[in-house]
Amino acid sequence: MATLRIALANIEIPSSPANAVERVLRALPEAAHAGARVVCFPEAYVPGYPRGERRSGPVSAGFLQDAHATIAKAAAENNIAVVLGTER
Repeated sequence: MATLRIALANIEIPSSPANAVERVLRALPEAAHAGARVVCFPEAYVPGYPRGERRSGPVSAGFLQDAHATIAKAAAENNIAVVLGTER
């Protein structure tokens, strides 16, 4: 039977939507280097929950589209699949 390693990203709460993307991009190579083929992030990690002072308002569809494209490119470069819940 083949083995498939799945990483569950338990990383810090981002300080902003852009910081969420930065944290995902840093976590991808780390998970891949550890042998994971899939990395799963917490729900709504990008752009992050809109609570308290962490986010001033909703993000645009354009931001999410760019974030998804950037993360997809990094995932391909690291040969790892990503499960990334997104809040709109």
